[in-house]
Amino acid sequence: MLWIGDFNATPWSSFVHDAYDQQSFRLAAGDSAWSPTWPGGTRRYFGVPIDFALIRGGAATMRMGPPIGSDHRPIAVSVWR
Repeated sequence: MLWIGDFNATPWSSFVHDAYDQQSFRLAAGDSAWSPTWPGGTRRYFGVPIDFALIRGGAATMRMGPPIGSDHRPIAVSVWR
């Protein structure tokens, strides 16, 4: 199972920790798993990671895309079983 999207919560929030603990999800691996995705401009150092992928079973990696004019930066997720 895979959850991907704008969670409006950081990876260290109680919502995400509940998903880790109670549902056996884990954060998709990758350099951008903890990179700020919001706000989506070119300032990568003053944001928070609120867009990410959680996976249960299988494996996944995540990478962050370039600014595309949205208020969030895009993410790309590769999944395999």
